[in-house]
Amino acid sequence: MDGRLDTQPEIPGTHTNCIFALSTGVLKSKVLNVVPPRIFMLSGDGWKEHLLPTTQKIIRIGSSKREADILIENRGLAPVQLILRRIGTRWLVFDSGDTPLALFNGFRKRQAALAPGEKIFIEINGIVLLFHAVESEHTAPADGQSVKNSFTLSINGNNTEFPFAKPALIGLDEICDIKEGDHAFCALVFYESPGGFYLYSPLGHTGATVNSPSENAMKLKNGSKFMAGAEKIIFNSEYYVRHLPGTPLIKDMLRVPMVLVELDDMDNITNKLVLPDRGRSVFLGRGSDNYFTIDGTTISKKHAQIMTGASNMCLIDNTSTNGTYINGERIEKKVARLGDSIRFGDRLFILTCSE
Repeated sequence: MDGRLDTQPEIPGTHTNCIFALSTGVLKSKVLNVVPPRIFMLSGDGWKEHLLPTTQKIIRIGSSKREADILIENRGLAPVQLILRRIGTRWLVFDSGDTPLALFNGFRKRQAALAPGEKIFIEINGIVLLFHAVESEHTAPADGQSVKNSFTLSINGNNTEFPFAKPALIGLDEICDIKEGDHAFCALVFYESPGGFYLYSPLGHTGATVNSPSENAMKLKNGSKFMAGAEKIIFNSEYYVRHLPGTPLIKDMLRVPMVLVELDDMDNITNKLVLPDRGRSVFLGRGSDNYFTIDGTTISKKHAQIMTGASNMCLIDNTSTNGTYINGERIEKKVARLGDSIRFGDRLFILTCSE
């Protein structure tokens, strides 16, 4: 691992950016160009990038040669362990395995969101990946222009200011915000609500001592120091997070409610259905006696039954006229996992976690 970056050949995509609309009984599709995230994987030879087609808005990562767009040959992974999906202007990353394995910047969660320009490290069963949501335009502030609730990273008296919500990537690669260290990607400084700012390094050599309740991210405060290669970096921010005694610094992200988010034909969110707690069984349909009432000529009065699990749900079609679909497959009864697309008639939803 000498800091060099290798590029693999383009992987043919099997899941393209097709938007479906039901009009006069005919199912039509429209293909939109998207900018896929850049995906890097750490191996014994250093970081390697996986290139994807620009029409691909759904990316599956796992151990199945048949189902995964990016194959990781690791017996501990599910056939599809991670799903990346474009929703609106953001990319959402889901840990869709039956057993949650992913560490998102050192925190165990089921889901993370990437706005344009943001980066995130994900570890799954010893495999380290970096995701970078590419910006369509450069949005950094002009020199000398301060950003509200910003933070700064200082090296030898030179300060670099970052917006409050934008993670700062440290390393030698061209996409890094601070070009220091001895690897292509060394560490990330980021904000995690409601705990505050953290430093995370998948390489474990930042020169800092882990002192937070998270799996392996270090809590930062004004004046915190850490190393990137031979350089000392000082973190500064006037933003302060106040905690009441006895309250956790970070909420339990494995126990947040699941949500069905409805998308329009441009992948923008138009509606959210918060699912009940694990073990509940509810109905969805056009009738007012359903737990979820949704209108539409393609929705039956009692269209489908939803049975919630810990990190998935079982869908049962209630002999609806226009069907219930999971990832484009019409089903009678099937388990849906985080990141799956679910269609009731012509209404499209994605199974997500509450943010």
